[in-house]
Amino acid sequence: MVSYMNNQNTELVLQRNVNYSNSMSGWSKGFELMIKKEIPEDSGFFGWISYTNSLTKRNRNQPNLKDSELQVHNELVANHRILYQDVSKDYYTNVYDNGSIEVLKKNSKEEYYDLDRTHMFSFVGGWKYKDQWQIGTRIIHLTNYAYTPIVGSELTPVNSLNIYTPTYSNDIRSARLPSYNQIDIRFDRFITTSWAKLDLYFEIINLTGNRIAVSKTLYSTLAPYIPDVNPSTSYINQNGLEVGKTKVPMFNFGIQMQF
Repeated sequence: MVSYMNNQNTELVLQRNVNYSNSMSGWSKGFELMIKKEIPEDSGFFGWISYTNSLTKRNRNQPNLKDSELQVHNELVANHRILYQDVSKDYYTNVYDNGSIEVLKKNSKEEYYDLDRTHMFSFVGGWKYKDQWQIGTRIIHLTNYAYTPIVGSELTPVNSLNIYTPTYSNDIRSARLPSYNQIDIRFDRFITTSWAKLDLYFEIINLTGNRIAVSKTLYSTLAPYIPDVNPSTSYINQNGLEVGKTKVPMFNFGIQMQF
């Protein structure tokens, strides 16, 4: 907040509806590389390697208010209606129905986009023996999403109970969740009959049972901030089973028919 004034005279203020902000800006850059080996007609190796490196950032172009400024702003919004808002390149100017004038600076910083991933690697390869059988594998590595980390805590006694309020980093999305890796294996047995081509397959999805980190904000206010302990990282399993009880891969088998 740059300034705050109180002027009771609002008769000359042009009233108009407040619109959603459309001042967000952003950019993205990166490259993708892919090498492919076609499936042979008889026997041999086939597959491809794909790698993507990218960076996506944005600036919300919104005010980042201090606690004292946020309190004043929230009181204005809760108790009064905005009659007029002017949006310039660097500022928001709000005029309220009690004559208060609020000037907010767009001081937000550039930050990682919600779905930004730095590295994405994929390898798919296999060995085919004539029209009889085939074995293949898939390997995936993904950089996880960025988030705003908890960097400390403040003790607040409440009725003889110690409450530890988390303190978040001033740098938005300055940390990343653990990366994710996955290995899959598949076996195929091909059978040709007079009426159809059969593919009997068996595959193991997520061979090592790796979990996907989805957040690191599971924080207990009854304990102080402890790195890698409080808050803890929340996971889900790739196969949908409950985390903590089962860390086994997913087994699939079946028959495909081509007439």
